[in-house]
Amino acid sequence: MESLRALQHGRAEVASVDELSLAYVRRHDPDLAAGLHEIGRGPWVPSLPVVVRAGTPVRLVDELRNAIVESLRRPALAEARDDLFLDGFVALDDSAYRPLLALAPAG
Repeated sequence: MESLRALQHGRAEVASVDELSLAYVRRHDPDLAAGLHEIGRGPWVPSLPVVVRAGTPVRLVDELRNAIVESLRRPALAEARDDLFLDGFVALDDSAYRPLLALAPAG
């Protein structure tokens, strides 16, 4: 989180940090988060994708998705889910990420 350290030490005036990374910093390195002030947020977008190797059989993709969903239901994994800030999983296809292209500069 060098961008946050740069803010803390006056080497930067502003930084963009994804929400999950900032949550980890607030939990595990509160000294680094101290003194920072959130001034805005970007548009709501799908979270980072879960990916597999190209060519993975659809059957295996479905099994992996089901395993993720099942793991999120298990009471024994509640602490791990909390540690990772996980509270659900929704399988999305590529079309869910297409609106992000509008955020990129035209080129």
